[in-house]
Amino acid sequence: MLTRMNDELCEVMCEFFSLLAHPTRIRMFCTLQHGPQTVSALAEQSQISLPNASQHLRVMRQSGALTHEKRGQQVFYQIADPRFIQAAEIIRDTLLEKVQGHARRTARGTVYRKNPRPQAQLARPATLSMVTKAHNQQNHNKVIPLFKKEFSL
Repeated sequence: MLTRMNDELCEVMCEFFSLLAHPTRIRMFCTLQHGPQTVSALAEQSQISLPNASQHLRVMRQSGALTHEKRGQQVFYQIADPRFIQAAEIIRDTLLEKVQGHARRTARGTVYRKNPRPQAQLARPATLSMVTKAHNQQNHNKVIPLFKKEFSL
């Protein structure tokens, strides 16, 4: 394991993580973990137009996160390396553990902050808005499908 990363490697990692910082790209990445998909299938599942989906996929392919294969008239995209899925699952699990721990502390009233919020706001469950915006709405018991597992917060 690296004990100290050089600046060049840090820059490459920063670019890769910023690539996945877009919600549409995360949705596509989550969909692709189940196997190759066409542009139209990814556009439909991400609820975006075909040109928009193609643009996001091009960016992800150029970064090395995805590969593509043309089969007749259709182009299928897939995740370039299964270790990307493993890394995303580790990050997902870690974030969900933190959110669930925060929710438990909030329920017990043991959340500590430098600038405390009003008591009414402390009772609100913790959310991962970067994972899904829908979870930030009134219904906090929605199931969040991520990669191979489903978690209910």
